[in-house]
Amino acid sequence: MSTSRSENLPFSYNDASYSQSYPTGTLTPAVPSVLQLPRYDLELSKSGTMLTLGQTVEQVEAQGERDMTRYPAVNELFDKANGLRPKLAVSLDDTGRKDRELFEMYDKSLQLYDNLLTQQVAAAGISTTFLSRLMVGGH
Repeated sequence: MSTSRSENLPFSYNDASYSQSYPTGTLTPAVPSVLQLPRYDLELSKSGTMLTLGQTVEQVEAQGERDMTRYPAVNELFDKANGLRPKLAVSLDDTGRKDRELFEMYDKSLQLYDNLLTQQVAAAGISTTFLSRLMVGGH
């Protein structure tokens, strides 16, 4: 008499007491969301306001006019642009911070690379004096 393979196993996957990784009837855990960094960029419409103000002022000045109060459209654009100053200040600060961080990372990467090359040269037994002469082109 032959028995099925599952009958010979000491345990069965069909057993109701078998523990599952995820209980039946529940959803799998959600994938963690990616951390969203704050964005301080101006929306296109607000960038357009700044650009339009600049162009309008240039046109008025090109006509020889210095008194912008005579142009209600310029005053309206100026008021809109003036309201963007806090966001522009935060954006400028954020850009400066990012620039400093990138420079620091670049500096660290150069130091690590220099250390790595120095270790490889030392392990190869090459004289640093020889290398400096080679790089300068001297003998």
